[in-house]
Amino acid sequence: PLGLGLRGTPPGIVTVAEVFAAAPQHVHASVPLGCRVVAVNSVAVEEMAGKEELARELSRRPLEVCFGPPLNLEDVGPQVFLYNCEEEPLGLALAGTPPGEVTVAEVFPSAPASIRTWVPQGSKILAVNGMQIKDMLDRNELTEELSRRAMELLVLP
Repeated sequence: PLGLGLRGTPPGIVTVAEVFAAAPQHVHASVPLGCRVVAVNSVAVEEMAGKEELARELSRRPLEVCFGPPLNLEDVGPQVFLYNCEEEPLGLALAGTPPGEVTVAEVFPSAPASIRTWVPQGSKILAVNGMQIKDMLDRNELTEELSRRAMELLVLP
């Protein structure tokens, strides 16, 4: 197995969101978080019909994957992150109070790899569990949404 967690769906941008501990050593050494998956078995990701075609190509052997440089975070746009907080803590400290702007004040080393890669300090939190920050009444409402076991964050890096 390749040992990578991917983010995105062809024909859009697909990036490496996580390198799993069980990944081969050469993958750990040569595949940075955030790099783009450009092609799989000579098929360009931008020409694939969807995630089923990507999965089919990734299951073929021999496997050849072409990676490109990481994206500029400013070009990425809002990102959705889904988490089960019982499995691992979110690893973020937030600043600000709804309905005003809420930003990421700090990303802790214990944060999941995808958070450390895609949510830099200063990122703007747009929504939690489908509820927009601007529509929340106060910090208590934000805290309540952040305390749920399953969480969905909409973040602008």
